[in-house]
Amino acid sequence: MSVSADGNFQFVDADLGALAGKVELQPGTYEAQGWSVVATGDSFIFTNDRTGHGMQVSTQVARPL
Repeated sequence: MSVSADGNFQFVDADLGALAGKVELQPGTYEAQGWSVVATGDSFIFTNDRTGHGMQVSTQVARPL
């Protein structure tokens, strides 16, 4: 799935198992390229700092915010 800064949410094909340079995030809040990422024990919330659009991703759900 992907979400754009303007809130366009879509499912896309990807093989993340093959992704080079994988990083495991510990619970906390992160900032990267105009996005805030809140990592909990079982989900991630991505929010665009300018527009407030984003998405929640977990093992159970992926949904736009």
